[in-house]
Amino acid sequence: LTHTGDPIFFTEKTFKPIQYAHPFILCSVPGALAKLRELGYKTFHPHIDESYDLEVDNLTRYVKILEQIKLLCNMSEQQTAAFLDATRDIVEHNYKTLRDKTNWIYNERTLD
Repeated sequence: LTHTGDPIFFTEKTFKPIQYAHPFILCSVPGALAKLRELGYKTFHPHIDESYDLEVDNLTRYVKILEQIKLLCNMSEQQTAAFLDATRDIVEHNYKTLRDKTNWIYNERTLD
């Protein structure tokens, strides 16, 4: 549970970009990126401003997420290529972590 008490539940929508080695922005409850890192995955800071993961106000968090999406969508082809090159090690790490995963059920007791 996060500090807001919201459960963190990852679905196929989280793991699909990981499976295909794509960078992603996670639109979820506060602390979801932190929990994903606890599970062994890497996220995309400093290439993406992930401060939205700490935001407890839903509207403010979604605005921060949309700002990051807008920045990515407005990149030139060269900026996009540089972004993808800069995040290559992260997406490869995440793909390998997903590929090698053997335990798919987690709760607070198993993460301690």
